[in-house]
Amino acid sequence: MGYNSAAGREEITAVAGQTEFDFVFKIYNDENLIVWKTLSGQVPDANADLLVLHADYEATVNGDDGGKMTLGVAAAAGDSITIVRSLEPVRDIAYKTNGELRPEVLNADQDYQTYLISDQATAFDKVVRLPENSQGVSGELPPPVSEAYIKWNAAGNALENDDTLPQAVIDAREQAWKSQAEYLTAKSYAVEPEDVVVKIWTSNNDGTFTATDTTDYSSFHWERKASDANVPSPSFPTDEGLALVAHATGNDWEKILGLPLETGHLGKSVTTNGVEADSFWSFVNTNPIAMNADQIMTAGTSASVVDGFTINDNITLTVPDGSVLSVV
Repeated sequence: MGYNSAAGREEITAVAGQTEFDFVFKIYNDENLIVWKTLSGQVPDANADLLVLHADYEATVNGDDGGKMTLGVAAAAGDSITIVRSLEPVRDIAYKTNGELRPEVLNADQDYQTYLISDQATAFDKVVRLPENSQGVSGELPPPVSEAYIKWNAAGNALENDDTLPQAVIDAREQAWKSQAEYLTAKSYAVEPEDVVVKIWTSNNDGTFTATDTTDYSSFHWERKASDANVPSPSFPTDEGLALVAHATGNDWEKILGLPLETGHLGKSVTTNGVEADSFWSFVNTNPIAMNADQIMTAGTSASVVDGFTINDNITLTVPDGSVLSVV
């Protein structure tokens, strides 16, 4: 039996499907291990990543030369496996006055105590501590204070609580609020509804914002106005048997067949009745104006007038049988 000087900690990055992991430090039985498996890409968590002996893994001892840890479920590529020796700080050997002192017993006793010391040194490497040559500096933590953080005092020789925000944090927060106000202003310039003035937003430096009306209008507003201005003005052709149609806002007029020749179209529009095969066109008054001359509708036709249209005294509008006059 010999002393194994290997540190009681193994840190291994697994390959895909790996189940067996060797360790080279001395243990006495399978209960002398603590094992963690941290999934690839995850932040280590000492509680969530802890594995359970006989449930998640098994351990075998190889004398003084270490042993093997075997997972029940294979690791994935990049998983972090941490194996640490954990010995109970006990003493099982007692020496008696004038009793037998055998070398193997004494060595085993000293080895165990040395392993305990070695494990403390390994764990100490994970502790946050001051440099060994720091002078006149205390690393003692101040009492816990809710919502406070810990910082070095003005002299730089002790830690203290502070529940105020550093100026850099205050400046960053105010800049974030300012940026949010600028975003709201830019959004107003872009999409404020038609005929609604743009608003300038400013930060109140407390997470709230104030809107101030301007005399400007948004891009959306002017787009709508331009769209309205580009609608073609209705007009009628002089070509007999033709009419005009615009298929979309802003498109040029196109001529279509089917309009009867007639003059004096002011205050009138074109209507058609029937199905495509036998439809016909006629002019009808569209504005609520007074009729000041006798008129006879063509037999078998239909026409409409806007509600409010009047017929002057002693004027006759004749609707023959088979014709239809509608008020819309």
